[in-house]
This record gives sequence, C-alpha cells and structure tokens, in this order.
Amino acid sequence: MGCTAKMIVSKMLVEYKDGINGIRSLVDVGGGTGAMIAEIVEINPHIKGINLDLPHVLATAPEHPGVTHVRGDI
Repeated sequence: MGCTAKMIVSKMLVEYKDGINGIRSLVDVGGGTGAMIAEIVEINPHIKGINLDLPHVLATAPEHPGVTHVRGDI
C-alpha cells in the first residue's frame, strides 16, 4: 500500500499544487512511520503534519520535521 500511495501523492503534489496552498494542517490517518506526511510537509512547509497511528507502530517511527506523531486507534 505504501508504494501505491507514494506514487499517487507524488502525482497529486505536482498536479494539485494550488489546492495544497490553502491547507494549514493535514492528518495522515494510519500513516505508519509518517514518511508520506513528511514528504508532503517537506515540499509544503506551511502545512502542519499530523501522523495518527497505533502506539506500537509509532514506537518505531522516526521524527520528521514539521510532523507530530499522535497515538490513537480509530
């Protein structure tokens, strides 16, 4: 799933650049280690990234600039 999401988000970041400019915060629900939200925030530093996932997943997640890891279960 991660590979597919990466391809889709990469294309979206190029094609939907104007739409992303108005976003101030973005939550990646079930975001794993936060790599995808980190990529989005790196390209769009005005966005506050939130990576929401289970505690045991986030226990191994690295820190990413501009991304906050939030433990939860939905």
